[in-house]
Amino acid sequence: MKTVVWVDDDPLISRPLRQELELDGFELTFLESCSEYLNYIDSLKPADLFIVDLVMKPEGRISNLSSNYGLETGVPLTVETRKKYLKTPVLVFTNTANVTAREEAKKKLSGMSGVTLVPKSRMTETGDFVKLVTSLLQDDREGVKSDSTVPVFSNWAYDFFISYASEDRNSVASPLALELRERGWRVWFDQSALSVGDSLRESIDDGLSTSRFGVVILSGSFLKKAWTRRELGGLVAREVAGEIKILPIWHGTTSKDVLDFSPPLADRVTLDTTAQSIPEIVDEIERAIKASKTLT
Repeated sequence: MKTVVWVDDDPLISRPLRQELELDGFELTFLESCSEYLNYIDSLKPADLFIVDLVMKPEGRISNLSSNYGLETGVPLTVETRKKYLKTPVLVFTNTANVTAREEAKKKLSGMSGVTLVPKSRMTETGDFVKLVTSLLQDDREGVKSDSTVPVFSNWAYDFFISYASEDRNSVASPLALELRERGWRVWFDQSALSVGDSLRESIDDGLSTSRFGVVILSGSFLKKAWTRRELGGLVAREVAGEIKILPIWHGTTSKDVLDFSPPLADRVTLDTTAQSIPEIVDEIERAIKASKTLT
């Protein structure tokens, strides 16, 4: 019997859907507050699927987590879930009257592996809902096969966060993300990440907080943006604190370019798109991190 864990502070609205799941033989654990849900996942209790409502009353520890994200409570709840349950899918109901909050939540969660976003209004037919739940339980959404030789970082929702300038999306960032994912790695890749000045800050705060490695594509476009120096400085500080490991990739830049921009990054062994293909770069990344003592 499959165990579905559902958190929603409005039990009346979800009752028909919950009843249908139980009639179809699912074991259902229903929680009515963020605190109950956080206690559940902190205890690492059994779950085959999590269902999280995007809009719930922030209380207890979730109030602090929500303030970090500036979004509806369902976002930090989902992030916390993926940190602890790497192979368990999460279904997020995105109904909210606040269009801006809904779109921001979709932007921050849509790139997260194992997470499905669905408007609750589209689940009026209980049969359709049961079909969706069944498909999620049957789908290997994690991307890391059980016989994979890729290390899994149990304390992180993602293995890699790719930091890049929008000008390098098609030539480097997208192919790199695809190659990593095809090899079973979990990648946070926001295609709109660095298109404007404040996007890097948002991506670092949300993406890097749940990623073990930060891949930074150092191109001419990246280096010439005035705001990247300040933001990258914060990234380096997090590495010094042991919170993340930076993996720089040079893309059409020289050692002098990088030295002028960030001396700490110019001093280390790097990967270079002018000398290596994307598959070769990923080969080097895998060799480096598999040999690293930071795989914890």
